[in-house]
Amino acid sequence: MRIFGELGADRRGFIKRAGLALLTMQLLPSVARATESAPGDAKDAADNLIIRSGQGFVPHTHDLWIPYALLRTPPAEGVTLISTRSRDHTHQVVLSHDQLTEVNQGGTVFAKGGSHTFVIAKALAVSDPEAAADTQRSGM
Repeated sequence: MRIFGELGADRRGFIKRAGLALLTMQLLPSVARATESAPGDAKDAADNLIIRSGQGFVPHTHDLWIPYALLRTPPAEGVTLISTRSRDHTHQVVLSHDQLTEVNQGGTVFAKGGSHTFVIAKALAVSDPEAAADTQRSGM
C-alpha cells in the first residue's frame, strides 16, 4: 500500500507542475512585449518589403524588413537579415541570391528564422507599411 501512496503523491506533483507550466504558457503573451524596436520610420518602411513570420514555438511573431534594393539587385552571396525584436529576441534569416531573385520576379520562397517560418512574396507584404512602422516604434 505504501507504494501506491508514493505514486499518488508523485502524480499529484506532476499534475501541479504540468498545470503551472500550461498556465505560464497561456499567460506569456499577455505579460511579454509583443514586438520592439523598428528598423526605421514609415519612410523606411515604404522602401522595404515587410513580411510577418508565422507564430513560432511560443505564440509571437516577427517582421522581416527586406530592402527593395536587395530584391532589385541581389548580392551574389545572398544576404543575412535580422528580424524585428519580439519577446526580447531576434532571428537571423538567410536568403540566397536565387531566393531574392525569385521574390523580385513575383515568386514565393520560404525561409526559417528560429522556430518561425517566413513566407516571402511581394503579394504577402504587410499591407500598410506606415502602420507597421508605427507598430514597431510603439513596441506592440
